[in-house]
Amino acid sequence: MKIVTFAVALACMSALPTLSLADPSAFNKHCKKCHPVKAGKHLAGPSLAGIMGRAAGATDFKKYKVVKDSNIVWDEANIDAYITDPKKFAKDNGLPKPKIMITKVKSADERKAIIEHLKTLQ
Repeated sequence: MKIVTFAVALACMSALPTLSLADPSAFNKHCKKCHPVKAGKHLAGPSLAGIMGRAAGATDFKKYKVVKDSNIVWDEANIDAYITDPKKFAKDNGLPKPKIMITKVKSADERKAIIEHLKTLQ
């Protein structure tokens, strides 16, 4: 009986949807509304084209002037920390509390998928 139960549970788990690396669905869910992916085009937030390895505030987006002198570079660890808890990230990096509504991405799988997707944007 235990073997059958385990086999059924395993079959059900394998049927659950998973996010593949660089799948844009998590990005589209959490980021796309405010952040375009075309270089030089901005909405409520700056374009995220080419963000990996870029210094924070290094675009022509005017609203994020406070991060220009922060010495933050957008790498996997910083992006993960930022999208996990933007207010904590700001506090930990000596930045003022964000004045805009920023979504926390609670799911580690979604954060990983977002980061992998950001790596594809040039």
